[in-house]
Amino acid sequence: MKKELLFSLLLFVSGSLFAQDTLVISKRQLADSVYGLLNAENIPTGKLFNRQFFSTKESTLFHFSDSNAIKNDTINPDYIYNSLHELEEIVLSKGSDVDSWTLFDSVQAFCANEDFDYNRVIIPITYIDKRYNYFDDSSALASGLTYLNGYNQMDENDNSIVQPFEEKRLRLAGPLYNFMSADVFNFYVKREWLVVDSIEQIDHFSIGIGNYWYELPFDTYLPIKAPDSLRFNFRIRVHFKSNSLEKGIWEDAIEFLAEYSNLTPTDEPHSKKICNEDNEIAHGKNKLQWCLVHGCTDRFFEADKPFILLTGYRPPIISQSFDKSYDNYSTYHNALLEILREQALDIYIVRFNIFSQTQNHGIVESAYLLKDFIHYVNDRKATASSMGAYNENVILAASMSCDVARLTLLMMEREHADNGANHHHTRLLISYDGNFYGANIPLTTQAALYSNRTFSKPLTLSPTLLHYMYGAMYQKTTKQLLTYHIANANENPFTNPWVDLDIIPGPNNERVNFLNFTAAYDNGVYFIPMPQKMRHIAVSLGKISGTDNENTPNGLEFNDPGENWVDLNYLLEKYILRSAKYAPPGSFTKIFQKNSLISQSWISFLLPIFWVKHQLHVSEMLEVDNAGGSYLPKFGNALALTNFALFGGNQSKIQFSHKSVVTALAINPNLWPADGSLRVNVQDLDLMYRKFDIVNNPQSNYYGYPHLGRPNDYRQITPFDAIYIDNNINPHINLEEDIDADSDSLRDFLLNEIEPWYLGLQNFKMGDQARSNYLYKAKRRAKVAIRVGNHVTPSTPDGWYQVMPNADLVLNAGEYIELEEGFETEFGAQFTAEIDYYQCSPDRLAPPGGVSETEQTNRIAEPDSRWLNGVEATESEEPELRLYPNPTTGRFTLDCTGIIKTVTCFTVMGNPVFQCEVGQASWESDQELKPGTYILRCLIDNRWQQQKLVVL
Repeated sequence: MKKELLFSLLLFVSGSLFAQDTLVISKRQLADSVYGLLNAENIPTGKLFNRQFFSTKESTLFHFSDSNAIKNDTINPDYIYNSLHELEEIVLSKGSDVDSWTLFDSVQAFCANEDFDYNRVIIPITYIDKRYNYFDDSSALASGLTYLNGYNQMDENDNSIVQPFEEKRLRLAGPLYNFMSADVFNFYVKREWLVVDSIEQIDHFSIGIGNYWYELPFDTYLPIKAPDSLRFNFRIRVHFKSNSLEKGIWEDAIEFLAEYSNLTPTDEPHSKKICNEDNEIAHGKNKLQWCLVHGCTDRFFEADKPFILLTGYRPPIISQSFDKSYDNYSTYHNALLEILREQALDIYIVRFNIFSQTQNHGIVESAYLLKDFIHYVNDRKATASSMGAYNENVILAASMSCDVARLTLLMMEREHADNGANHHHTRLLISYDGNFYGANIPLTTQAALYSNRTFSKPLTLSPTLLHYMYGAMYQKTTKQLLTYHIANANENPFTNPWVDLDIIPGPNNERVNFLNFTAAYDNGVYFIPMPQKMRHIAVSLGKISGTDNENTPNGLEFNDPGENWVDLNYLLEKYILRSAKYAPPGSFTKIFQKNSLISQSWISFLLPIFWVKHQLHVSEMLEVDNAGGSYLPKFGNALALTNFALFGGNQSKIQFSHKSVVTALAINPNLWPADGSLRVNVQDLDLMYRKFDIVNNPQSNYYGYPHLGRPNDYRQITPFDAIYIDNNINPHINLEEDIDADSDSLRDFLLNEIEPWYLGLQNFKMGDQARSNYLYKAKRRAKVAIRVGNHVTPSTPDGWYQVMPNADLVLNAGEYIELEEGFETEFGAQFTAEIDYYQCSPDRLAPPGGVSETEQTNRIAEPDSRWLNGVEATESEEPELRLYPNPTTGRFTLDCTGIIKTVTCFTVMGNPVFQCEVGQASWESDQELKPGTYILRCLIDNRWQQQKLVVL
């Protein structure tokens, strides 16, 4: 009589739980019960393949136990992690083998450090060599064998002995991750990256590229010029020592074919050197690196007019080079950095190694590093030139760095006031798509990643991506940035196989600790902690209306609240992932569900056995996933990457709001909708006026000064003196596909705030920053004019501009300076005003490395707005000036409602081309201009206007 052992054991295991409608039990518990009667002596490797209840046809582990697969298959990182995951599943004693997640963390930390410290892109190599046992239960049952406690029983029919146990061996070698692009890759292998039973038998590795082989010893760099393709194959040989037992089996080595995939083609100029200087500041293993691109200077050390660009968050592994950051803020911001360098600003690009020190380097650690850096910059500029001590810093802080910058400046102000430290000497902080109330990664995506960390989906498209994505969610900085984090109460809420959560979502403790740390430095001036006695402006790359259902670019679709991103219901698994939907107190809505059954071959009895059943219901959760803010494109889109890795990425809507309008512009939560929608229209809040006469001038579609529309309570709405937001949603800190009108307006807004052509100064006490015994120095400059008084610009509230006895102010303008009613210098104050504007000449503007002079010339475009720092060219109705045709192949015409007195033409480098006396309302040029971009400056009714001319 046949005795079907395993089926009987399953019934035995489930019998005790028949009172339930379904059986929920961990896979390990089930494996221990089903295979617990097998004698351990028959499993000498300590690993039994059957414990994962997985088909041999679908198993990477089983597949690469075949010598034909070793010879013929191409190995990529996904095969590596699939195999490691299966090895974790089949061990008899949990924790006795390599954990793939721990290995990934170790490898990425090393490779990220190499990238940050030495600009080396590493291809990490591993070799797996593990034996395991396989119990062929189907052949045992088919032969009528009963196999208990290691004893073979005679078959009733033919008395033959069946041996159902086999010992198999997994062997494969390949890269531990790809993703990276470079001109030169460095192959590298460390002993601790190998997953083998006996590492002493391995002598070294070698790498085959084309027809050539290169030796790769342990802990040695092997640089290889990257092939010009998105992916390339190479061969790996594992060489054994002369006395190794492997030599008799494999002779000298075993060989594998592997594949590496790049993010982008390697013919792009990834290795160009943009920095004239670079260095770093280190606090232990936490580091800040800076790159200096000189402005107008012919002296190496001269850097006396700082523009500090703080780059934002970086996930594990993925860094961003200085040259890429420079390109982003020049090429895709319409030559912003080149124009600033023309105006003699020295560009400091700053980055932090948070992507390599994932558990130790967060926002607070970055703030301490930045504090030391600002002191260095201030000391350096004071010794670089006579005016260096007067030039105040301008800081553009992108994304995460908004939090870093404001905390740094708050700390420095406290130390300056209380401990006698030097002032930070910063006059303008630009918060670029910041996260004052937190950033967003969909909570359902986080739940899927954390659930998969402890109960991995057997078949996924890219386990490498899942390791990367979980690492990003687990990163210290991520926990500090997100409004909602899945690990807000427990480090992982899905440690048990059956979890049904009803929660009110909140931040991770890391964010709570960061906010408390920042609050300890609050000066009480604003409703959120912000530095004082300086100008604050903000940029949101979201949409004025705060919605995402109109005027969006083609292909950009967002879910409605509570709409499914994923709804999969297969025989063995069920997944639901939904966007956030507000539920009032006491009620809950489901946003995540995961049901996983054991392999189909085992579902042959009365109850379905779930080895994972996870659900997440939320209450009082704001609808952050479709809040009209900027989104994450391409490799930054956590939702798309997770869906691709887990489900194949067939979902049509894969976007979500990463930085809502309210978080980027720090809109007071008291003004958020009561329905939890977060859809705030900034024009409805009257924040986008930019002219004195708000009755006759509608709100802007680009930027505004909040105090104009809300003179009595604007400080209770937003802490910013000026805000930029337009009618199109853009990717987060990525204007590559932005329309020209928007990118032009954003660039001009920034230029007008940093150093405008027309500058108005009012409502400020210079010298009143903190201490009466400290000399505060400042220099302000404008290309055309400076006006100082109590009503000279709409950009700030009316008020006197006073220079205190402990202040030293220098004003430089190219044409005139007007000191009007409301300007006062107190006794003892130092004040200098000069008609002098130094335009940087091309021979002194050394091009940054990797950017040709031609490229700079083609990129540079002067601001074409007559509204600069809020100073209008005239207080009365200004004549309208028209230029046509534009672009032109040669001749052009200027028409004006007023009288054009003179026309002066400049190149974009500031060199004069011609000047004509006109004296009439219409003028046709007969000049023969070479192809290029020009600036036409016209004197009309004693006021200047300018137009940009393009000659084809």
